[in-house]
Amino acid sequence: MTANGSTDNKWIGKRTIRPDGLEKVTGRAAFGADFSQPGMLHGRVLRSPHPHARIKAINFEKALTLPGREGRR
Repeated sequence: MTANGSTDNKWIGKRTIRPDGLEKVTGRAAFGADFSQPGMLHGRVLRSPHPHARIKAINFEKALTLPGREGRR
């Protein structure tokens, strides 16, 4: 409410201005996932077919042979 007792309803029932709408719809907008940096870490989610199973061991030998692992541990 304002000082004179009326409410400020100028946006109710009206379309809002979206200055980035056209870029998003056409695919030209840049999102956080669109950026890439040299040496950037990438990951992937692996879901288990057994959601409540106990993990007994993790074999990461194949991951250690991938390129880009120089000096990291």
